[in-house]
Amino acid sequence: MDDAELAERARRRKEERERRERELEEELKRWEEERKQRIAERRAKRAAAEQEIQSAPANSTAVAGSDAVASKPDTSSRSQLDATPSDAPKSRTDSVKAVEDNLLKWEEERAAKVRQREEEAAARRRQLEEQIQKEEEERKARLEQRRKEREERRKAEEAEEKKRQEEREAERQARKKAQEEEMKKLEAERVARAEARRKALEEAEAAAAATKKSSDSSHKKKDHTASSTDESQSHHHSKDHKDKAVAKEKSKHKDKDKHKDKSSKDKSKGKQPVQEIPASKFGNIKTTERPIKSVQAPVHDRLDVAHVFILPDLNDPEGKKKLPDPDLLRDHFAKEGRLTRQCVRSILMAAREVLLKEKNVVTIQAPVVVVGDIHGQYFDMLHLLQRAGKPGEEKKYVFLGDYVDRGTFSCEVTLYLLSVKINYPDRVMLLRGNHETRSMALYHNFNSEAKSKYGEPIFDLFEDVFDALPLACIVETPGMGNFFCCHGGLSPDIKTIDDINGIDRVQEPPDDGPLCDLIWSDPIHSDTAPNQNFIRNKERSVSWVYGYNPLIDFLEENKLTSIIRAHQVKETGYEEHKFSQTPPERQHPLCITVFSAPNYCDSYQNTAAYLEINDEEYNFVQFTWQDHPYVLPDFSDGFRFSMPFVSENLMKFILDILELVDSTEDTKEDQSDAEEKKAMDEKMKNVGKAFLLLQRKRTENQLKLRKLGDPESPSTPTIQSGPKRNFASMVKRVQEENSRFSAAKKADEDNEKLHRDDDLKAKVLASKKRSLRNLTAGIIQRNNIAAKIASPKVGK
Repeated sequence: MDDAELAERARRRKEERERRERELEEELKRWEEERKQRIAERRAKRAAAEQEIQSAPANSTAVAGSDAVASKPDTSSRSQLDATPSDAPKSRTDSVKAVEDNLLKWEEERAAKVRQREEEAAARRRQLEEQIQKEEEERKARLEQRRKEREERRKAEEAEEKKRQEEREAERQARKKAQEEEMKKLEAERVARAEARRKALEEAEAAAAATKKSSDSSHKKKDHTASSTDESQSHHHSKDHKDKAVAKEKSKHKDKDKHKDKSSKDKSKGKQPVQEIPASKFGNIKTTERPIKSVQAPVHDRLDVAHVFILPDLNDPEGKKKLPDPDLLRDHFAKEGRLTRQCVRSILMAAREVLLKEKNVVTIQAPVVVVGDIHGQYFDMLHLLQRAGKPGEEKKYVFLGDYVDRGTFSCEVTLYLLSVKINYPDRVMLLRGNHETRSMALYHNFNSEAKSKYGEPIFDLFEDVFDALPLACIVETPGMGNFFCCHGGLSPDIKTIDDINGIDRVQEPPDDGPLCDLIWSDPIHSDTAPNQNFIRNKERSVSWVYGYNPLIDFLEENKLTSIIRAHQVKETGYEEHKFSQTPPERQHPLCITVFSAPNYCDSYQNTAAYLEINDEEYNFVQFTWQDHPYVLPDFSDGFRFSMPFVSENLMKFILDILELVDSTEDTKEDQSDAEEKKAMDEKMKNVGKAFLLLQRKRTENQLKLRKLGDPESPSTPTIQSGPKRNFASMVKRVQEENSRFSAAKKADEDNEKLHRDDDLKAKVLASKKRSLRNLTAGIIQRNNIAAKIASPKVGK
């Protein structure tokens, strides 16, 4: 029996005791009224008897008085008041005295009965109070015993948890040490192989040199036998060779003089001569070292399944199952490292199995940290986790969705959070956002990022995992009630929590309905708007905007305190939506927005925040952005990105040559020269078209490098977002708004909508078909990998 049941029983006992006391008081009051009524009746009868005695003659008076006394109605002492004719007094005074004595005696008897009843009631009251006190003492004793048991159980759990953490830490340190030793061993083997390869190459070069030397010596012997016969001829050849060398030297000096004349002419015209860079200027740069040593080099080695899946599963009785190491992935991704496709597939399949076991609405107990949108900003997320605490191991977390798109490290964010979810499924909750969909990923940059890093099948598997994400979470607190967490908000089709649990979530969200509304809807901007119900969301081109009425109805129907959601960028990182219509007994705002991506899109310059919910209060913690490695637009490499620049200059060079050739031709032409001229013009035209095409491509690449809403940009700025990048007049907007945040938000309005063009729908459908084909193959492959990891050979 818990504390609530004991409190309920005590309350019922108290109500029963009060009810009995009220009944007893009412009974005593009734008895007192009856007694007073009887006394009044007796006094009335006594007065009537005295009046009859005074009015009647003496003899008749005595008889009448005797008859009156004999006929007096008294239920308690009628036998004592009855009188016979022989007992009648002989005078009127004796008759009145007898009546008074009888009345006094009757009153004494009634008073004795009343006192007896009062004593019985007091005894019953004392007995009831003793019983209640005894039950209260027993209840307190049970509560104290339960408190002691609970305290002992908590201490035992803490000791067990501490011991488990120490064991895990020791195991992690041992594993880390073994891994470092293994890496050192591999590095030593690599160095040894490189040294052996170098020695083998030197030996091969020495053998080749020896072979060449021996062949040269044999040729010299043959030439020496024929030298005596050809001496005169060789002398003639040597003379010719000397003449050619002299002519070559003269031409060289002549070219040098021409170059000097040309440079002097350029100086006279105001042109700067081209300076030759001495070879010794770059002679000190070593290709094996980084020019800027403070910038750490990216990790080029990809981690495999055997390197990542090294943690034992404590829930596995056989101890064969292995889990991914989140700390290893966190540090590896921070060095811009990547994984093998097989390792990524294993993490995604394991996470999908864990997520499919959860309901649409999951539950977690406070204290907990609630995180809003991340949008592929991996290094900002690391800064957040460093301040709030390690997820799962130190703190409980609820992530509200939007892990991908807009940023350039969406794969790293998702893989790290999924590895944490696999290790701590009950302490870390991952919810679905509107960007965890195929339509948004294909419109924005997550599709190109996943394909460039791991290939298109891995992108499809990412989307399959997103389909399995829960839709909402309830955070239970003992002092503030329950908080409802989701990405977007409410829906007209959702009245209770059971309505959300009844949704089929494992699918691509449709363009309307409750699944769409949970990840797309927004709260109303103003509490003074005339319509405080559901309004069509024009800013998103999908779903609804909900006002005060749907909020208060949903919260009261489900006994909730507030709604915590993300989905909207905020300049301060959070917003408490307070409504003037809120009842005074509600101390907390009806809706709270949290946004955890600082300097959103590297352009907004906003502050981010996360929410800490404790047992009795909640707090917002703000943080700013961190530096991160630069990534070229569309995730291209330096060679592909610079090709338009190089090709444009090359085409310009060719065009200049053609124009120079065309200008040196003679003006007098025959028919064949005219045809040749026509062909030359056609070539120049084609080269000019190619030059314009490359110039346009180069301009586009330059625009991709500019930030969203940058007033320093001389032309249209842009950002890595969707295909539409029409952000004109940004300088004017920044000047008008006097805020970089407001200007960037206005410029980015089109990218915050849901786009439904036919090309995008066709791509979504193709991704679904690929997912259906690859899902079965992925499950089989993951089972094979798990068997391989569990084998003793790999364990060694």
